Amino acid sequence: MATRNTPTTSTLEEWRVEFNELATDVGNVTGSSQGDQLTTSATDIVGAINELETNFNAFVGSTETAADNITTGDGAVNITTSSGNITIDAAANNTDIIFKGTDATADITMLTLDGSEAGAATFNSAITGGGLLTTGGNIVIPDAGNIGSASDTNAITISSGGVVAVTATTASSNSTTGALTVGGGAGVAADLSVGDDLRLISDSAVLSFGADSDTTLTHTDGTGLTLNSTNKLTFGDAATFIHQSSNGVMTIDGEATIDLNASTAVLVSNDLKLNSDSSVLGFGADNDTTLTHTDGSGLTLNSTNKLMFNDASQFIQGASATVLDIAATDEIELNATLVDANANLDVSGTYTGGGLMTTGGNIVIPDAGNIGSASDTDAIAIASTGIVTFSQTPVRTGAVNNMIINGDMVVAQRGITITDAIVNNVSVTTNADDSYTLDRWILLSDGNDIVDVLQSDTSPNDGSEKTIQLQVETADKKFGIVQIIEQINCHHALASGKVSLSFKMKASDASIDDVRAAVVSWSGTADTVTSDIVSAWEAEGTNPTLITNATYENTPANLSPTTSFAEYKIENITVDTSNTGNLLVFIWSGVTDVEADDSLFITDVQLETGVAANEFVRKPIQQTILDCERYYETSMSWGEDSQTEGQPPSFGTGSATHAAATNSLSGKSYRTRKRTTPTATLYHQDGTAGAVYRIHDGGQITGIAAQFLNDYGFTFANKTSAFNQNYGYYYAYIAEAEL
Repeated sequence: MATRNTPTTSTLEEWRVEFNELATDVGNVTGSSQGDQLTTSATDIVGAINELETNFNAFVGSTETAADNITTGDGAVNITTSSGNITIDAAANNTDIIFKGTDATADITMLTLDGSEAGAATFNSAITGGGLLTTGGNIVIPDAGNIGSASDTNAITISSGGVVAVTATTASSNSTTGALTVGGGAGVAADLSVGDDLRLISDSAVLSFGADSDTTLTHTDGTGLTLNSTNKLTFGDAATFIHQSSNGVMTIDGEATIDLNASTAVLVSNDLKLNSDSSVLGFGADNDTTLTHTDGSGLTLNSTNKLMFNDASQFIQGASATVLDIAATDEIELNATLVDANANLDVSGTYTGGGLMTTGGNIVIPDAGNIGSASDTDAIAIASTGIVTFSQTPVRTGAVNNMIINGDMVVAQRGITITDAIVNNVSVTTNADDSYTLDRWILLSDGNDIVDVLQSDTSPNDGSEKTIQLQVETADKKFGIVQIIEQINCHHALASGKVSLSFKMKASDASIDDVRAAVVSWSGTADTVTSDIVSAWEAEGTNPTLITNATYENTPANLSPTTSFAEYKIENITVDTSNTGNLLVFIWSGVTDVEADDSLFITDVQLETGVAANEFVRKPIQQTILDCERYYETSMSWGEDSQTEGQPPSFGTGSATHAAATNSLSGKSYRTRKRTTPTATLYHQDGTAGAVYRIHDGGQITGIAAQFLNDYGFTFANKTSAFNQNYGYYYAYIAEAEL
C-alpha cells in the first residue's frame, strides 16, 4: 500500500471519511503526525481508527480511562467546535486549572484558575483586553495598587487602607472639566475635604445643611448669598452669632468679645452704636487707650492719654484731674459764631484775633497796660489807678439805631412833674393810668393816681443827666412805663427778626425788688395801637396779662434791681416778623408791697436791632426835641397851660378881605412836621382853650377852633364875633399826634 500524507489539521471525522473511501490503498499509518499519544501499530485503517478513537476519548475526558498526559509535537493545537461548549473540567476536589507556557527558554505559569477559591483567576502578568470587561463580582487590585489607562497607568490609586486617590491635577472650570467629573449627583457619607476652590456654578445654587435641609445658603446672581429666614450663623456656641433679628436689622453677638481684624480698615457706612451705658471703646493690642461712656455725662479718654492730630505735637490731653491741655505746633483755630469761655482766660503770649471778641465778664490787662491796634498799640492806656487815656479823640463808628425816642428822659414838654393838678380851679388827674408823661412815655398803673412822675436829676453820672422817676403815691400797687414805636421805625427790626433791649435803673428802697421789662409786639392795625396794653396786672411775681393783639416777644423775668444804678440787658430777642405792625417797650414794677415815696428811676432806654446790646447812643437835645415834636408840640413853656406875660406868643392879624363876622381867617405852621394830622387846640394867654387875645382892646375872642388841619399846620376862624380888619391877636397852641 502506498504511503498517504494527511494534513495535520484534519479532524477525526475527516480522517474516517478519507480512509473509508480509500481503504484499499491505505498503507501503514505508523508515524502519524498526531503525536506520540496517537501512534499506533495497526496495519489496517479500521484498527488504526479504533485505536485512535480510544486514545482521543481519553484525551477529551471521557469516562474511560484517561491518559495522564497529552503531549503534542511542534505544530499548533486547535480545539474547535462548530457548536456547543468546550469544557475543561478538573474534577478532583480543590484542583486547579493551570495554563503554562514558555517565556524564552523559561517555563512560566500564565494563568491559574483556583479550584479551592471558586475559580479565582490569578494572572502572572498584565491582562490586556480588546473589548469590554464585565464582572459580576468585585474587582480587587493589590494593596497600594493602581487603576489607569495605557498612557496613565496610575490614574487611580487605592491604598491598603482603601483610600482612593485620583492622581491627575487638571483644574476644573465647569461641571465637565477637572481631574474627576461626575455626570449626575454625588453622595458622600462622611466628611468631604477640598484642597482648593469649591464652586457652585448655578446662578441660584443652594448650599443646604441638616438632615432636613432646615438651613440653607442661597445664591442670587449679582447679589450674593442669603442665609434662610432668621437663622443664625453661630461661632463656637449658640451665644456667638451673626443674625438677622428682624427685617433690616443685623445682629452680631459675641458672648465675650467681637474682634474686627483688617489689614487696612473696618468701614462702617452708617451709625456705630455702643448700647451699654458704660460701654468702652478700646484701642491698641493691649487696650492701653480707651474711651469710656458715662450715662448722662459723655465720653472719657482714659487717664492722661492724649487725643492727637497729625503727630504727637498736636493734641488734647487731660494733663491732670483738673487741667486740660490743647497743644499745637503753630496755631489753634476756634471757628464758631461764639466761643464762650466761662472762666479766666490766661494768655501768656500775644493774642491775635481775626474777628470780634465778646466777653460776658471782665477784661483785665496789666497795670499801666495798653489796648490798641497793630499800628497804634497804645490807643487806650489804663493806669494802675484805673485812669483811661486815649491817644486819639474817641469816635463812634457804625451808629446804633435806637428805636426809642427820648430814652435819656431829657424832653418833658408836658412838664417835669406829672401829679394830681389843679387846672382852671378844677382837679385834673394828670398822672392817671394810660396818660403821657415825659415825652413819648406813657404811664401804666393799677388805677389812677398811683405814682407821681417826675423828670429827675438823679442819674448814673456817666453822661446821663435825667431820669424818669416813678414815685409811689398809693402803696401796694403795680406800675410802669411803655413807649409805642412807630411802624416806620420798626421796619429794620422786623426785617432782621432780632432786637436787644438795654436800660439803666435803680430803686430808692429795697422793697422794689422785682422789676421786669419786655419787648411787646402789636398785631393789630399798624400805628393804631391801644396804648393801655395791660388787661390785668395779676399777683406779685406774675407777669401782667396783655390785651388782645399785644404779645410778649421775650419771657419777662425779675431783673432784681438794687439801690445803685446798674445797666440791664435783654439781648437776642426774636420778634414776630409776619404779623407785627408795631413794637412797644414795657418796663414795670411787679411788686405789690411797696410803700409811699418809694421811687424807681429809669434812663438810657435803648432798643436796637441785633443779638447784642451796645452802649447807649446819646443824641443832641435839639435832635431829641425835634423827634418828640413829631408827636407832640406846644408853643408854651414846657409844663405850662397858659401864655404868661413876657413869653413870646403866636401872632396873627385879621383878614382884609374877610372882615365879616364869621369869615375872618388866620393860620399857623408847626415847628416840626407831624407824623399825621394832629389834634390842634388854641389857648388864650390866661389858659382858656378855644380863645385868642385881641391886641386892639385886650378882648378875649372865644369859640376859636383849628380848621383845615394837616400834618404841617392849621387855620382857624372866629365863630362868635368879628376880627376887625387888620386887628392883631395873640394865641398859644398844642398840636398832638401821639400813637
